[in-house]
Amino acid sequence: MRRINPSVRTTKIEEHRLKGKRRGAVLKEQIWFEDGQVVAYSLAYVNLKRCSLDNGRVLGYDNSHDYHHRHFMGTVEPVAFTT
Repeated sequence: MRRINPSVRTTKIEEHRLKGKRRGAVLKEQIWFEDGQVVAYSLAYVNLKRCSLDNGRVLGYDNSHDYHHRHFMGTVEPVAFTT
């Protein structure tokens, strides 16, 4: 009997702490892959000195909640995503 391998899911997470005038701010990149294809993503610029709303997210894009959307200074709006 031949066994079918379950799909392989991996995650890439990078976090860059900024220096200089933007000290304390963070660039976050999280990408989830399944069988080599991107299935979810979250990209964000977080700076609590600039925005206290939305956990400090000044600008971010992600596809959680089953749709692509943009976070900007505490507001969330859907965005068109083609590739």
